[in-house]
Parts: sequence; structure tokens; C-alpha cells
Amino acid sequence: RYRCEGAGYYLVIGIEDYWREEKSDGSTNDAYAMYDLFKNKNNLYSRVNEPLVDGAATKDKIKEMVQDIARVATPKDYIVIYFSGHMGRDFLLPVNVRYNDPMKYAITDAELEDWLSPFRGHATLILEGPDSSSFANNDPLPNPQAFQKGKYTVLSSTTFSKDFEQKHHVYGDNGLFTYYLIEGLRKPREI
Repeated sequence: RYRCEGAGYYLVIGIEDYWREEKSDGSTNDAYAMYDLFKNKNNLYSRVNEPLVDGAATKDKIKEMVQDIARVATPKDYIVIYFSGHMGRDFLLPVNVRYNDPMKYAITDAELEDWLSPFRGHATLILEGPDSSSFANNDPLPNPQAFQKGKYTVLSSTTFSKDFEQKHHVYGDNGLFTYYLIEGLRKPREI
């Protein structure tokens, strides 16, 4: 592996089987495919955690892993957090969400940014799910400034629209966005 200025940290999350929730088709396949891409097809110096899939992807575990990475990273390091699963306007759903109080278990954009705030390097979020663009759309709820700072990049599978419901689209065994993202990253660049 090549050693560049800093190390890359990769956290991959995929949740397909939610408790009392409609399945998020392709999300576990997305997570394993992105994990393989980051772990085996990445020539940069990196630390790739085992993916958090389905039952392992609780709010507490996600928070713990983000905070552990933030604690050991240097200002030259970077983190990539990939999430595939159910999302809503300005939040993503870990596996332990409950319908009687979903926002108690959801991870809001402001909350995730708070967990990442001690991380001194650059952070990239890659989000495969409905309403994923709401993580960086300057929406007033719950934090209009979440992920608006220069140290963040957000790649989302959907665009924001008040006029129609955003859906998660599947192509083959993966989410459509993830399928084409992986294809693009695997292909050699033509010069």
C-alpha cells in the first residue's frame, strides 16, 4: 500500500433487515461491495473496519466507531463513512429504530456531525437511501449548518425535492447509486 500524507479510515454500514420496517433491498450487498472496494481495491494506506451490517449496526455501535476513529486520527487523515439503508429528512435509521419513538433511535445529521467534530481531518459521507441529500441541503431542521463546513463532502443517492417522495432504487443486487459508484471507482481512468 502507498503511504500518502495521512491515513484513510473507512466505516461501512448497511442495513437491510429492520425491525418492523420494510426491507431496504440491496443494502447489505451495498455494504459488502463497498467494504471490498475500500479494503481490497484501494492502494492508499487505510484502515478499514469490518462492515456494520444489519443487527450489528446499532446507534450505539455506530457512535462508538465514529468516536474511536475521531480520537486516534491526525489532521492529515481522512474518514469515509458509507451508509446504505432507510433514511428520512435529515436523519438515517440504525437497525434498532422503534416506531413508538423513531427519533430517539435515529441518527440526525446534526448528531452525526457532532460525533465527527473532534475528527481533525476531512470527512466524506456516502449515503445510499431516500432523502439522503437532506444531510447537506442547508435545511433548517434540526441544524441548518450540518455538514456545511469545508472539511465535509457529502455524496448522496438522491436530490432534495419537496414535490415528490424520494425512493431507494435497486439495480441487480445493489442500490443503483452504489452500483454506479463502484463501477466508476473500479474503472481505470482514460487520459
